Amino acid sequence: MHGTPLLLAVLLLRLGRSSRAGEENWIIEVSGNCSCVPYYLCDNTGYIKTDGVGLLDERTGGENPTFCSGGTHEAELVCCKLRPQAPPSTSTVSTSSDLELFKSPRQMRCGMQRTTIDVRLLEGDDGLSPIDGEFPWMAAIYSRDSSRWKRQGSGSLIHPQAVLTAAHAVPRYRKTDFRVIVNGRIQQSEIGTDEEQERAVRAVLRHPNFQSGTLYNDVAVLVLEEPYNLTATPTINTVCLHPNASYVGKRCVVAGWGEASKGLPSSTARTSVPILRKLELPTPSPDNCEEMLQKTYLGVKYQLHESFMCAGGEAGKDACRGDGGSPLVCATAPNETALYQAGIVAFGVGCGKEGIPGVYADATHFYQWIVDTLQKLNITL
Repeated sequence: MHGTPLLLAVLLLRLGRSSRAGEENWIIEVSGNCSCVPYYLCDNTGYIKTDGVGLLDERTGGENPTFCSGGTHEAELVCCKLRPQAPPSTSTVSTSSDLELFKSPRQMRCGMQRTTIDVRLLEGDDGLSPIDGEFPWMAAIYSRDSSRWKRQGSGSLIHPQAVLTAAHAVPRYRKTDFRVIVNGRIQQSEIGTDEEQERAVRAVLRHPNFQSGTLYNDVAVLVLEEPYNLTATPTINTVCLHPNASYVGKRCVVAGWGEASKGLPSSTARTSVPILRKLELPTPSPDNCEEMLQKTYLGVKYQLHESFMCAGGEAGKDACRGDGGSPLVCATAPNETALYQAGIVAFGVGCGKEGIPGVYADATHFYQWIVDTLQKLNITL
């Protein structure tokens, strides 16, 4: 109790320097070892949310929260504690330098396009799309609800018999409820009629540590009933994966069939047949991305999970709703002709907002899990 007079003296000194509401909050924070934050950033155990989970739900901190002064609405601010940091993960990413690029029987190298990238931004060329073969690994994923097929998400062909996608894009349906179409344009009413570009799904392998609330470890692999014949279909190819590449500071390309009004240009506004769109995005470091996301409603305590990477932050240029699972691809070096998958579209705070990048599952982070998971099925990358 010897520190009580000193604390009171400091409190009195601060009372003369700032507003009453600010001082009341400061006293609450000091005495309660907490921070005043909007109520929706305080979970039901009394700790500040750092993972973004449940931000669309109205929740208060703990059973008996301490309310702070200020804010726009009554009881808007509560005093919430910062959760103790967990010890750093001991898991490591493979550092092997011997990467064997998958080759088809015709020795087609992975990640090779059939044409040079011609980046089209959100604002222009809304009626155009990449030509056939420009993204020969792009996969549209469909699911069946009763007798109706609907587009569930996107993915990338990483092996003639395997598609990489986001775990959130493939809920736990029966395996017969999924169909994959690689680099094809087909109306939903025609699904089941294209033997060359369409495949049924044999197995859906979601990451065992996927969390639907936070989207941590948002990765899944679809194993196809039949492999694609890359020799017979020149507009289909696999994308490359790298075990330890860094894509920070590069400009990478994302393609997808999602919404246009807030992200990639429209895929359905002018035609019932989905049309693939693309654009180029910068890739900030995880620290810079985290700082930008902390300026949004995710809050100043938001922590970017190690399974994520980011791309974007330029006004009007972003992946958006409907692009979940789409691949973000990059070259690993200025003179590299093959493209490697850096990320998998996961989530964003709005679409195409200046200074707010989109968040992607980090494909490099999951390289070893992908390899090991497919190896169990005798599929080798």
